[in-house]
Amino acid sequence: MDMVQILEGYRNTIIGRLKFEPRTKGLFAAFIGEIRKILHEHKLPSEVLAEIRRILRETFDVLRELAKDTTAEDNVEVLAKRIIETTKQAAYVVLPAHEVRQLRYEQVPTSDVLQFDDVEDSSLRKRLKESLGTLVLPKGECGYKGGAARATLKLWVFKRYPEFNRELLEAELPLSDKDAVFGPNIDAWKTAQAMGVDPDGVERTRRFDEQGIIEHLNSRDVDMNQAFLTRRFLYFTPEAIQSVLSGVIHCAGRAKTLFGVDTFGWQGRLYFTNKILNRLVIAVCRNRAHYFELPRYNCDVQLGIYWLVLIRKVWGKPDSAVQIAKIFDCARQMGQTGAGTPKEFIQELMERYRFFSFRSNQSTEDIARWILSKYTTLIHRHLKGTFKLYPPWEYTSTDETPMLIRPDISTIEDEQQHEALEYLNDLVRAQSPS
Repeated sequence: MDMVQILEGYRNTIIGRLKFEPRTKGLFAAFIGEIRKILHEHKLPSEVLAEIRRILRETFDVLRELAKDTTAEDNVEVLAKRIIETTKQAAYVVLPAHEVRQLRYEQVPTSDVLQFDDVEDSSLRKRLKESLGTLVLPKGECGYKGGAARATLKLWVFKRYPEFNRELLEAELPLSDKDAVFGPNIDAWKTAQAMGVDPDGVERTRRFDEQGIIEHLNSRDVDMNQAFLTRRFLYFTPEAIQSVLSGVIHCAGRAKTLFGVDTFGWQGRLYFTNKILNRLVIAVCRNRAHYFELPRYNCDVQLGIYWLVLIRKVWGKPDSAVQIAKIFDCARQMGQTGAGTPKEFIQELMERYRFFSFRSNQSTEDIARWILSKYTTLIHRHLKGTFKLYPPWEYTSTDETPMLIRPDISTIEDEQQHEALEYLNDLVRAQSPS
């Protein structure tokens, strides 16, 4: 058995243990226990074991606090506080600080942007007040990222550029959720509650000065997301403005997420992972962008189970049949399915991922399991990259021609869309508790 298989086996064992550990507080003890087994078995080279020890040493305080047996089994609020205050800083410990490009950025006063009375259309004005008007921006080292910042940027563009397609703004309303970035000197739990942010929507940053803002904009996955909203300013890059005006989005080049960098190199080419491709697909399917663009060779990276994650996200929406058809058409254009209809596409995926669940309501315990699983994958990816422990690649395309992907469902009949939705409804009912 080679090192690649051993490392993959360890990852699967840890994630499997986390998945079935019945006790909430036992999740963290289980994680540390499995890591200790790895160290004692000595199946990995000494330099790999030394790197694992380094990671554990630098994150020990985090994991020790999370593993403390000091709370009641059902005290999920305490667990959520620990997650939001500590665990989400782990990515910064494991991965070396990335080189920050000297991005250009602009800033405009938040008070000027979040004005709605100058929006002539009364219906749009009402929707803006109900969404962006509910944002809470406390003093201190905090701000909104993601959808809230992106929608605010689109509002600013809408007011100043007559050529802007307002449908791209309307597609952001209402806000589906709220995500935030906090600096090191803030009560994250209290502030998150005030801002309406869930524990899994918080990102910690090591600094909150100008350089910290540049680092944040640098680390976004998609150029349209290079926006950040604080109490004083809305920050954004020229690339973000261009993507909003054109409706064409791209991977932003660094794609640093909460749990590592979602890019990798192979034979001199930069690839974006399936997680980032998933973000591009959902943006165009939800009409937040018109197209996404990427090199043809990147379509060799299969979205895999992320196609089902996308379908789960849109299921239950008023236009879910149309959204599913759009997701299918993106897969078809990217050459990632041979199915002829949306229903056949879902069947193809469920045959491959029979364990997939369409249950989408996450408890705080679900969030804890998710974070530790992602943390495990982060360490796994870091070790693979550091010691070049890669499996044989199946990427064969060398075509760097830009592909513009825009879902076109004109060839998908309404009956086929309805058939796919009915099939999905049956799947969800079958998975629901009796």
